Amino acid sequence: MTLGISNGAAIPSGGKKRFKILDAIFADEAVSKNQLDLATTTTIQAANNAFTGNNTHSGTETFSGTINSTGTTDSSSTTTGDIKTAGGLGVVKNAQIGGQFVAKKNIVNVLTPYKAAVDTTAGWTLTEVKTALVAGAFKTTSAATVTLTLDSVANIITSFATAGVTLGAGSVVEFIVDNTAGANTVTVAVDGGATIAVATPVITGGATLTVSTANKVGKFQLYIYSSTAAILSRLV
Repeated sequence: MTLGISNGAAIPSGGKKRFKILDAIFADEAVSKNQLDLATTTTIQAANNAFTGNNTHSGTETFSGTINSTGTTDSSSTTTGDIKTAGGLGVVKNAQIGGQFVAKKNIVNVLTPYKAAVDTTAGWTLTEVKTALVAGAFKTTSAATVTLTLDSVANIITSFATAGVTLGAGSVVEFIVDNTAGANTVTVAVDGGATIAVATPVITGGATLTVSTANKVGKFQLYIYSSTAAILSRLV
């Protein structure tokens, strides 16, 4: 006997009588795992269901709640680990990796440069600068010189926390200053050195935190070594 389930009731193959699944089990023969045929629109209305053994699901599965896996198998390849997929992985929000992150190919950052509502030094307020810092890229098209002043380390940490990212001692934040469409120099300034210091360059002139129209793009790194202090370096 094959049981099809519709609206919480069981329908035996070849029959027209509808009854609850438990009634079918106790009134007839036992139902094995190979005999239970769930329709595509079936909803199992019960709480705390447990599935044991190796189960195979075909088609698209949709879960409205949190998915928890209690397995602790580590991953050393694309085919090992507690959660494995033969396809890709799409994540809309943040991802936290507790162990090493290993990429078999190049890591591609697709940033959306942030532009202040008013593209002037005054327009790039501390709030605007922090928003761009979280985005990972500043965009300016100003015809005049622009100075981007970073806020204190504590306030930067708070801005990232609002975006769901926890920063602390040992955190590294990299960002791009895009001046490809600008007509003047863009300067990255720190908060008076109170909590952020400019790193001593290993190459003479490397501490210049300006992006000219000739340079077009500058890449910077902020290394946070305590909850209230950091060092800013220019990478490119």
